[in-house]
Amino acid sequence: MVAPTAQDSRPIKIQMLLTDAWSICREDPRDYFGMAAIISLAPLALALLGMARDQKDIMSPRNLLPGLLQLALAIVSVLYIIYMLGAYPLLAARSLSGHPARWTTAISWLRERDLFSGILLVVVLQALATLGGLLLLIVPGIILGVIFMLVIPARVLGDHRGRDALSESSRIVRPVLFRGALSFAGLLFIPWAVLLIVQVVFSAVYGMASTIPVRVLPPALLTYLVTVLWGPIDGVAHTLLYIERSGGLAAQSGDVLF
Repeated sequence: MVAPTAQDSRPIKIQMLLTDAWSICREDPRDYFGMAAIISLAPLALALLGMARDQKDIMSPRNLLPGLLQLALAIVSVLYIIYMLGAYPLLAARSLSGHPARWTTAISWLRERDLFSGILLVVVLQALATLGGLLLLIVPGIILGVIFMLVIPARVLGDHRGRDALSESSRIVRPVLFRGALSFAGLLFIPWAVLLIVQVVFSAVYGMASTIPVRVLPPALLTYLVTVLWGPIDGVAHTLLYIERSGGLAAQSGDVLF
């Protein structure tokens, strides 16, 4: 990878990034697809458990146990999804360095450094910035979402905290916003867009609060499959772009590689 200048405006090689991301994930399927498959079981169970609740009588005692289980699963889902998002950059960086790590080791590394709150913070800041743009006009929201798409690797690999992670992502993406960044983000978002459309269609047809199996099962299973099969490629592709444009592996912080 070529070390970037302060304003690296070389066009993004989208095909190369996606091909390399797929190769990395394919070489260690247990630590990418396997991690996603295990961690995504909690959100899947959370969705399926909704079928056990009586929507006709929300206050029914029969809803107490399913409700408590859903709350527990929601907490577990948020906790480990954040760790999973943080693990992708670390796993990818170590794969590139020739020091691959197991996904359990990556999560332990993140926990030892108390990075959960740091990753959660940059994700929330990115979401708020994107939402603010969407509320004003759709296009600014999309652009802000793309500009801040590298906040997680910036936090995990570059040790840029809070708003600094947003600034670092902006520094990298802005020069290439119309030189591949929008197309890169758009391609990676296609499976998630399909998933969103399916969710909206099923909600419109059967009702958002409906818990019948035909309403719950197809979107829940599709969400699981997209998260498992596409989530790792998405996370690794973003990481490869960040590493390339932030100075290569040598520019990453601390003990990321060892």
